[in-house]
Amino acid sequence: MSHTSPQPASLITDLVDLDLTEEVKPRTFHLFKDLPPEIRTKIWRLAAPKPTVVERISNSTTLAYGLHRPVPALLQVCQESRAELLYDPQDPHGLRDEQFEMMHLSRGHQAQGKGVYMNYRHDTLFIYRGPAQSIMPSALCFANLRHLAMEWGLRPCWVQGHCHEGVRLLRQFPNLKTFTLLVSFHPFNALPLGESGRKHREQTQKRRALNEIKSWVLGAIDQALEQDDNARAAAAAAAAAAEAAASNDANVANVDTTSGSSSESTSTTSTAPWSSTHTTVSPAIWIPPEVRVVPKTKYWSMPALA
Repeated sequence: MSHTSPQPASLITDLVDLDLTEEVKPRTFHLFKDLPPEIRTKIWRLAAPKPTVVERISNSTTLAYGLHRPVPALLQVCQESRAELLYDPQDPHGLRDEQFEMMHLSRGHQAQGKGVYMNYRHDTLFIYRGPAQSIMPSALCFANLRHLAMEWGLRPCWVQGHCHEGVRLLRQFPNLKTFTLLVSFHPFNALPLGESGRKHREQTQKRRALNEIKSWVLGAIDQALEQDDNARAAAAAAAAAAEAAASNDANVANVDTTSGSSSESTSTTSTAPWSSTHTTVSPAIWIPPEVRVVPKTKYWSMPALA
């Protein structure tokens, strides 16, 4: 039996006959409330929003920074959905993958109740305008953040020769797992439209640029880790010297006590040369995030802040 596909003319006729003005009412599953609680819980979790990007953007009128993200619809459905998808610090089971927390841009916003709901495990914070310096005062508000994105070319952090400033910024996010650096391309030395090899040359330029930028960032990270190792080694040496000095003072005190020397009081009150003022602080162990350098696409849009 042969199968023939419908002719284009018949398809057009069928489309014309469709009444696109007819309102389609959303279906309501009236028996949902009668389902067992564990089934309803699974449904809420399966319906949880997909990973998204939360933008830190600037209001064009007030020039104030804010966070942009509509309230997820499921958090507005009913009390049960909110209870399931909002993280409760009192929950003995801890945070689940699908749950949201309120993220505030600053301590001031937190006091005012300004913020957005974010799933720290999956959502990405996009800072498209870098801070004026590599020290970001509001970074403490993002202590639980796991995924961060920024743009290449933002001063003073992400420009050639200054990636160490960007690394200083990254270190302020202790739980960061991935860092995505977005690159906007303006191809140079391009061939005329339609000429053979034009697309290939542009792709080659982009690929080389992405790899080079990533090497700069990874190099800055390696340098920071090496400095940490040197600082820890210096701190360990200082601690060992202080311990040796303290042990030597104790031995001298014991000898003086045995010989009945009157210098006991002076030896017990003397200050070791390795006092607290000479202590070298050992830096905390930093685990760098996975670095991704990708072209900037429409996915990383920047809507206006209402």
